Order: sequence, then C-alpha cells, then structure tokens
Amino acid sequence: MAVPEWLFGPAGDLRPLPPPDMDVVSTVDRFGGIHNGISGGRTVDTLGYKARFEFDLPYLTPEDYAWLEAVFTRQIPGNLYLVNPLKKNLLSREASSARPSGTNTAGVYTVPGTGGVSTWVRVTDGPVAWTQRAARWTGMELNSRLHFDYAGRTPILDGEDITFSVYVRSNEAITVAGYSQEYMNGQWLGTRDYTSDYVLTPDTWTRVQITHTGDVSESEEINFGVEYRGGGTNNRVIQAMGAQAEYNSEPTEPALGGGSHRVAIEAMDVVSTRYPLHSVNLKILEV
Repeated sequence: MAVPEWLFGPAGDLRPLPPPDMDVVSTVDRFGGIHNGISGGRTVDTLGYKARFEFDLPYLTPEDYAWLEAVFTRQIPGNLYLVNPLKKNLLSREASSARPSGTNTAGVYTVPGTGGVSTWVRVTDGPVAWTQRAARWTGMELNSRLHFDYAGRTPILDGEDITFSVYVRSNEAITVAGYSQEYMNGQWLGTRDYTSDYVLTPDTWTRVQITHTGDVSESEEINFGVEYRGGGTNNRVIQAMGAQAEYNSEPTEPALGGGSHRVAIEAMDVVSTRYPLHSVNLKILEV
C-alpha cells in the first residue's frame, strides 16, 4: 500500500512526521551554471539535481522533540531517509529512468570489468508511458548483475512489503533473475534473495518482480537488481526500463522515482511558546 504520510529518520527507525503547520516546501535544485558566449548563445552546465524540503512542525511533545533533536545532533547513528508520500517509486529519478551512473549511488550501475557495460538508449516500443529511455546492457559475464541505486539503497519499514519490478528484454533467448540484497547497520548481510529464473522470449518485454517483507530486527536497507543467468551468444543485449520499488505487495504502473531520499538536516530552528511543547522549523537536504 502507498504510505499516506511523510516518514523521516535513520534506517530501521523511520517515523511519521507530525502534521505540518504549513504547506510542505519540496523543491528540486539544479546544480551548475548558465554561461553566455560572445555570440549571445547560452551553455547550460548541469552537475546534478538534489531535492530540499522544509517543514513547520508545531507543538511537538517532549518525547517527539527529544527524538528529533537526537537525530539532528547525530546521537542516533545511521543513514537518514525521508519518504515522500506524493511519490510511490522509492528509487532515484535516475534509476527509474534507467540512466547509467558514473557513481554507484543513484541510477543503473555495473561492476567494472566482468559486470559488462550499460548505456542509455531510446526505445520507441517500450511498455512505460512516461519515458522512452532504457539501459542497454552488453558484455556481461555469467552471474553479472545490473544494479539499481546500488549504494543509494531503500529504507525498509517494519511489517511492510516492498516490491521491486523492472521491464527487461533481450535480442536472444537468455535467462535472468531478479534479486534483492539487505543491509544492517550500513553493512551488507552477505546473502541475496532471488526470484525464479525468467527465460526471456527474444524482443519481448517481460516484467521481473520480487517482494520483500520488512523486518527491521533483521535488516534496515535494501537494494535490487537483475542478474544474468546464462544463454545467448557473445552478441547478447539486455535492455531494462521502468524500474520501480514501492511499499506494496504487487507492482503497479511505473512512475518517475524520487519517493525516498537519503538526507541530512540542514537546520532545526526551535521555539517554545507553550511550555513544555516545542515548535520546530525543519530544513532537510537530499545528499
């Protein structure tokens, strides 16, 4: 099911934010510059996009305020996350648009060497309504993996299903499987869960999916991907698009990502006008 409220906190301990006293400020900033040439032409340099948020939280109880201050001052360790209830796809925007990444934090990632190479291509016959972009994966060896938000990860909620899905196709009859891998205290637990093998019909899109039920006593974060299991020739090509992770037991229509962010608190301004309650203005930045 979709999460109906803003969730915030360290991995394994995300909590609902109290109802804000104003509209939530949610902005995506572009980093880079616009340069004017002598001819008057403009060049746009884009270094990346990051979100920022602002919440006015009135009259927090002493218990809620103590937890928030402890998170802000890093008395509670762990990666901080903000889950946006307005966006169902918990993957990054880059992963949902199948964009290969120069880093392993956001987007599509392959391990250099045996993992093959992924490039960003246009497809006009894909199954996703909002994009025509896919990752084109070539040169992979047996059991190589195509990772989505490999080091970015997604927070696990206790008792909630989280389902990953992605559309894949190949030019040859090959076998793939979906997988998930879990983390505790920032460390990979050393094992993966796999789907049954999918035998791809050439030039036909197939939706691979895997569901994990959250138990934060066992794991706090998770990431997902597709593994090449064999088949085909050295000219095999796998395309992937429409990747999505969502708090649901079944996959729904793919959407642009950005529903979960790894974040930091930029500022926490506090006023206490009604003892012993605190009102907080919270500024949060995607990192």
